[in-house]
Amino acid sequence: MSHISVVQTKIIDRDLLVAALEKLGYTVTEGEDLRVQSAERTVKVDLLIAVPYSDPIGFHKGKNGYRIVADWFRIQLDQKQFTQSLLQQYAYLSVMKTLGEQGFHLIEEQSDERNRIHLLLRRTGE
Repeated sequence: MSHISVVQTKIIDRDLLVAALEKLGYTVTEGEDLRVQSAERTVKVDLLIAVPYSDPIGFHKGKNGYRIVADWFRIQLDQKQFTQSLLQQYAYLSVMKTLGEQGFHLIEEQSDERNRIHLLLRRTGE
């Protein structure tokens, strides 16, 4: 059985999305004629990532952010775990970008057993 699922996200910045996917180890393909397809349906996407031994996962820009487009029956990843990892990496990169623009510098970073990230930042004098 195959079925394309579309998951709405709050991801709005394409560059940060690409950076998050690359940081997670995926190669991102960008182009005009990219598609995710199943037996019954084809969906046009803006970005694709290859998943080993699986169909690709696509990302389509909507008016409220990017949507994850995939046939999860044909992908060797857990949908919830993939989505959570991507959202965490995107949020991390977004926070680091914003704080860097505000003059903060990373002093220390730690991850705990529950995969929470703790950051110690310092703002330099102007």
